[in-house]
Amino acid sequence: MARKARFYLEPADADSQARISLRFSYLGNRIICSTAEHVNPKHWNKKDQRVQDKWCERHIEYLEVNRVLDDLDQFIRRTYHEHRRSHRLQDLTPDTLKALLRERIYGTQFAPAAPSGLIVDYYRDHHDQRCASGILSRETMNSDAVALDWFLRFAEDRKRPIYFRDVNLALFESYRDFFWNLPRERTDSTIHKMLRKFKQVCIHAAAHGHNMGCDVRAIQLKTHLRLSAQAMDTIALYEEELQHLAAFDWPGHIDHMQARDLFIAGCCTGLRVNRWPQIGAANIIERNGQRMLSLFTQKGIRKKVVIPLRPMLERIGERYNWKLPKHSPTMINRYIKEVCEAAGMTETIELARNVRGRSVLQRFRKFELITTHTARRSFATNAHAAGIHLDDIQAMTGHSDRKTLLHYIKEDAERRASRLKALPYYNQPDATPAKSPPPSLSA
Repeated sequence: MARKARFYLEPADADSQARISLRFSYLGNRIICSTAEHVNPKHWNKKDQRVQDKWCERHIEYLEVNRVLDDLDQFIRRTYHEHRRSHRLQDLTPDTLKALLRERIYGTQFAPAAPSGLIVDYYRDHHDQRCASGILSRETMNSDAVALDWFLRFAEDRKRPIYFRDVNLALFESYRDFFWNLPRERTDSTIHKMLRKFKQVCIHAAAHGHNMGCDVRAIQLKTHLRLSAQAMDTIALYEEELQHLAAFDWPGHIDHMQARDLFIAGCCTGLRVNRWPQIGAANIIERNGQRMLSLFTQKGIRKKVVIPLRPMLERIGERYNWKLPKHSPTMINRYIKEVCEAAGMTETIELARNVRGRSVLQRFRKFELITTHTARRSFATNAHAAGIHLDDIQAMTGHSDRKTLLHYIKEDAERRASRLKALPYYNQPDATPAKSPPPSLSA
C-alpha cells in the first residue's frame, strides 16, 4: 500500500487561522511537522485534507497552499520509496526525514534534531507515546491534548524556535505572559495547569538526557510566577435546593430532565461524572437489608467505595429501571444550567478568582456556576452538614487526602454560623453575678 502524508489543522477549532501540520507514518515510526501554511478552519476540507475548491476561487493564495501540500505529499512519498527500493530504509530515521522536510519547506538546510532539539517536536512525540500507551483515561488524554495545543500556539507566537537549552524561568514567565495577554481572560488556575504540564514534559525530557537551560524542578509556579493552583471559589447546592430541583417538573424537555436526574444522582453519591454510568443494578449490593452502591474509583490508584443509597437516588433509579440515561458531560453541563435557571436559581453571587497574579471579585448568576462537578461538591457539603464524619465522607468520595476533600465542602458563612449557634457553647445561660468580687481581687 502506498504511503501517504496526512494533513490536519492545529488547533482544529481556531477562530480564524489554523496551522496546517503534516503527519507521516512508516515502519512503526511517525513524524509530525508544520508545513508553515495556514488556513481558516471553515475553508478546510477535512476529508480531502486540502482547502476547499470554492474558497480557492475566492482567495487565490489558497491555490498556493494546496500546491505546497501536494508538493510535500509527493516529496515525502518519493523520499520514502527511494530509500525502500535502494534498501536504505534503516538510514531514513524520523530525525533525518524531518530534517529533509524542513529543508524542503523552509529552503534552509537543517541538521537532524540533536539531543537538545526543538521542544515542540519532543512535546508532540511525548504526547503521542502517552496516548498510545493505553494507560491514560480519555479525560487525561483530552486534557493533555489541550495543554499541547496551547504550547504550540505559544511556540508559533514566538519569533524563533524554542530549544531545550532555552528552558529557564524567563521562558516560563514568557509562557505565563502569553496567557495573561490573551483577549479573553483565563484564570490563573487554568494557566497554572498548562504550565505544570509543560514543566512535567521538560522534567521527562531531562530524564532522557536533554540538556535544559536550568534545573526545571527548581521553578515554582506559585512562588516564582505568582500562579495559584487554587481554582475560582466554587459553589454547592444545599439539601433544600436539591429537593426543590428533584421536584421541579419541566414538561416536554426529556433531555433536560434526564440531565437533571443524572446530576442529582451525582449529588447523592459524590462520584466523578465519568463514574455516573456505573450507577446501576450491576453495582448495587444488599447487606443486612440495606442497599448500597459498590464500585471502584478510576483516578490514580483504584479504591473501592461503598455508598449507601439515599431515597432520592432510589426514586431516580426506579424511574429508569436502574438503567440511567447516558449524556456526555458537555451536554449535561449545558442542560443542567438551563434546568437550574428555569427552577429559579438566578440569584447573583460574588466569587473570588485569581487573575494575573491577584484576587478579584466577579459576579455571576448562580445557575451559570453549576456543572457536573458541582454534584461532587454538593455531596461532600451536605454530608458534612448532616454530621457525617470527614473520614466517612473521604471513604465515599475516594479522595486521597483530607486537604483536597476540605476544598469540596462549600458551607457559606451564614450557614456555618447558624450551625454553630445550635451548639451548647453558644447557648449556655449567663452565670449568676457574684455579690462580691473573688478573694483574689478584693485583696
